[in-house]
Amino acid sequence: MPSARYFAAGAMWNGRIYILGGSDSNHHVTSSVVSYDVGTDTWNSTLPALPTARYGAASAAVNGWVYSIGGFDDEAYMFDLLRLDIASLTTPWTQLARLTTCRAFASCAVYSDKIYVFGGCMESSVLETVECYDPLSDSWTMLSPMPQKIRHSTSAVLGNYIYVIGGDDGVNCLNTSYRYDPVSDTWSKVASLAYARSETASMAYNKRIYVFGGKNKQEWLNSVEMYDDITNSWTTLSSLPNNISSCVLACFEAP
Repeated sequence: MPSARYFAAGAMWNGRIYILGGSDSNHHVTSSVVSYDVGTDTWNSTLPALPTARYGAASAAVNGWVYSIGGFDDEAYMFDLLRLDIASLTTPWTQLARLTTCRAFASCAVYSDKIYVFGGCMESSVLETVECYDPLSDSWTMLSPMPQKIRHSTSAVLGNYIYVIGGDDGVNCLNTSYRYDPVSDTWSKVASLAYARSETASMAYNKRIYVFGGKNKQEWLNSVEMYDDITNSWTTLSSLPNNISSCVLACFEAP
């Protein structure tokens, strides 16, 4: 990557990974946006920057658009919903309908072409609230809250459900996993992780969810776990080469 950053947002679309904002080790917050092309193994640093620097935003890609959701600019928590047209990378970001609740360090997932945003925090408050964005109507809908307040979680879609995994409640890291049903707008608790972890990353692949690294209090993790929804169980897999947290994760099928 052209420059080191953490608490960046990330989304994947059509063979490219988009990295939005973030902060470096000296806590310099950036507005820059870069993309990685898996096919050519190259980075593009010429994409339009976000209107203002931020970190802790969430990001998603839907139908050729990349979205930046919320975040923190070191002074205020953000209501922002911004959209970038991938087909026209010279066009600036567009401001859309604002979040109902300002938030940073939330997780999000795309289901049925809608963006679901889970928890996060604002000021000194950790949130349990959930919002859904419909790109067709450019509107947000408040949904059933999570069973507990969570920030720094990770979310993944498996089958007809969205899973919200790990995170912290502002004091303790969590090993909890919750399953959300977008059709009935209901929550259920599923098997807990083997290791409590916050600031982790996840992906769904081959009918399983994989969770990588993260942080447990002051310890950065290299452990990897896999969730099987058929058996409702987690399996610990081979560890990452390095301890890592607050990363962006994407999965591509080999050609």
